[in-house]
Amino acid sequence: QSVVTKDAYDTIQSLPGIERRPSGEPLVSPELISLVNLPRADCQTANIQVRGMAPIGFQMRPGVKIVDGRMFALGTNEAIVSKNLSSRFAGMKIGDTIKTGAFRWVVVGHFDASGSAYESEVWTDVKDLQGQTKRQIFSSIFVRTSDPEAAARFGIDIRRGKFWEDSLA
Repeated sequence: QSVVTKDAYDTIQSLPGIERRPSGEPLVSPELISLVNLPRADCQTANIQVRGMAPIGFQMRPGVKIVDGRMFALGTNEAIVSKNLSSRFAGMKIGDTIKTGAFRWVVVGHFDASGSAYESEVWTDVKDLQGQTKRQIFSSIFVRTSDPEAAARFGIDIRRGKFWEDSLA
């Protein structure tokens, strides 16, 4: 697991080569991953990945679509759940509250992730997840560059700076 600070996030989103929306907003999503243990429909339990993200993070993943309900609202402890998970796990229907330890999320939507690894995740507001986990850091920064050359330059810029701490070091 990596640790990316807010200062590193601020620096990363200002690097050249990042694609921007017409409004000028960079296509950069700070994200935090947390594992929670939840009951499956068969009454066994399993670890599920909860991804906290900025709203733009959803928009940056064109292969993911809301299929029921709506997107989570910021600052509300709402979540969207993959359609795949909602059929395999208890308490993941729209209107249900996912509860594990001190964590609570109200399910407001289901998404389809076109068979990608996201099919095994719950998504919520990154700031809500930071508050619930008491971790004011990010696990990763999801970035879209404007073209392959910009991606190569961006990679070089990232390697030149130290923007994260490797928790295994």
